[in-house]
Amino acid sequence: MKYSAAGIVLCGVIGEYVAEFTRWAADRGIEKKLSKISTLVLIIGIAGEGIGLFRTSQISGELIHANSKLLMLSAILKEEPKPANGIVPDEHQRKEREV
Repeated sequence: MKYSAAGIVLCGVIGEYVAEFTRWAADRGIEKKLSKISTLVLIIGIAGEGIGLFRTSQISGELIHANSKLLMLSAILKEEPKPANGIVPDEHQRKEREV
């Protein structure tokens, strides 16, 4: 959607350029009409860009939220398991468990 909105804006800009800065539209008597249509096309394209920006921001927020959840889960999984009796094993017992 973002790129199609940019294409619509480009069409509006080209239409405005032709209407305002060339004799082509004036020679055919469509200068006013082309200018109005081009302005509407620009408004539609810019609105599409705004919608695309809003959606991109939403997706970015969702990704940041998901990433923070994954980081918390990763930290939990990397923690050393604590024994049920509350006694922390010494270094020798830890090495035996790893082997």
